[in-house]
Amino acid sequence: MQSNQKYVTAESIMARLAMKIRSKDFTIDEIVQWCAECTIEIINAPLAMYNYTKVKLIVQNHKALLPCNVYRLLDVFNYGNHRIKQYYNDGTHINFGFSQVYDNDTDGNQVIYINFLGIAVDTKTGYPFILRGHELACEAYCTKQLYREDFFQGKINQAVWREITDESSLQCAAANNGIRHHSNDDMRQMLLQVHNMIPRMKEIPMFHLDGIE
Repeated sequence: MQSNQKYVTAESIMARLAMKIRSKDFTIDEIVQWCAECTIEIINAPLAMYNYTKVKLIVQNHKALLPCNVYRLLDVFNYGNHRIKQYYNDGTHINFGFSQVYDNDTDGNQVIYINFLGIAVDTKTGYPFILRGHELACEAYCTKQLYREDFFQGKINQAVWREITDESSLQCAAANNGIRHHSNDDMRQMLLQVHNMIPRMKEIPMFHLDGIE
């Protein structure tokens, strides 16, 4: 099996936990949920996200359902790369005005397109990928969730719970990968983006055209 140098799978986090916590039963769905929470809500690192470009969404009743892995919506536009300016993102759907005109795909559906940052997903399983460098943070966060109910039910004492929560906080705070996953080309591109944005802040192009967010 080919190794991924940037991401690990949720299954690998589960396997690591199973080796260390033998007295607990847990499912892959629980680990997936907790790893996603840790990545988005605790670590909150854009570097852990994947750039999704020109993703087609079907519009029904002037609403388009957002993908469940969206971290940050970047652009909303039509097939001709013209930005759609009037919309409202409620966190689940993109809502448009009744006068909005849409493109049609080959099946006759009304569609729009988006660029967004989102959790990288394993296409084989549908589970999120975990950025390398975040493994210990996800392990510690999952451990805290596994023992949370035990603490509230008095099955573990305050000292043990404090050790578990302190470890989770420490590992999540340390999950800062710096430039580990940035090549020199990536660094150069970031500098060019900043240079290009300064004189034309009101004319920032869409992400998929030149990479400027």
